[in-house]
Amino acid sequence: MSREIDRLSAIAFNNNESFGQGNTSVIVDKEVTKLIVFGRTVAVKLKVGRSTELILNSCGYKSELTLRRLKGLEGFDLKTKNGNWYVNDVKWNGSEIELRY
Repeated sequence: MSREIDRLSAIAFNNNESFGQGNTSVIVDKEVTKLIVFGRTVAVKLKVGRSTELILNSCGYKSELTLRRLKGLEGFDLKTKNGNWYVNDVKWNGSEIELRY
């Protein structure tokens, strides 16, 4: 069930559609889309002119669940190696990061 929520929440976030199941929800408000896990906003997407801004934040929970929820989102590449997280091949400590695509 958890992997299915990973997949469905990623589809909803990527398509700017509302979603809610278990501990995960996607909220869409005009031009802003948020991915919320256990009540914490781990991803925000908004239109900025012709580009899209994506804000990621593990909210202090660099867990397998948070990693899986973020991995399905478009606009960046998230990998792990030796327990470290990498966004677009740059080591990421989980604090807020802004990306554009």
